[in-house]
Amino acid sequence: MTEDLRSSLLEEEPKPKATLSISAIISFISGIITYLMLFFHSLIDIGFVVAMILSPVFAMLAVFTGHKAKKQIRNATGIMRGKKLANIGLFLGYLFLILGILALILAFLGLGGLIKALGNLFGA
Repeated sequence: MTEDLRSSLLEEEPKPKATLSISAIISFISGIITYLMLFFHSLIDIGFVVAMILSPVFAMLAVFTGHKAKKQIRNATGIMRGKKLANIGLFLGYLFLILGILALILAFLGLGGLIKALGNLFGA
């Protein structure tokens, strides 16, 4: 009897199988869709303007769901996985947003320079 008790105490309970975070998957997919929509909008048969409007939305979705996934994975302590997918989605989303902001700044600076040059040209 003591042998059975000892063996039952030494047996470990099986660990639950780690599941993949849905938020990490959404972050990864929306990060990829951000660039696919921007560069291959003609293959998807949407206009360039629609792609320029929807790409930042998907980039923000990648960032929000990536942070949510990392928080879920951190709090799950081994039960949930997908940190690499969440990191890739975060990287793609932040990269697009940063490059988009830089492009807007350069466009405004260029437009300001163009307006100033036209003003000097026409003597205003």
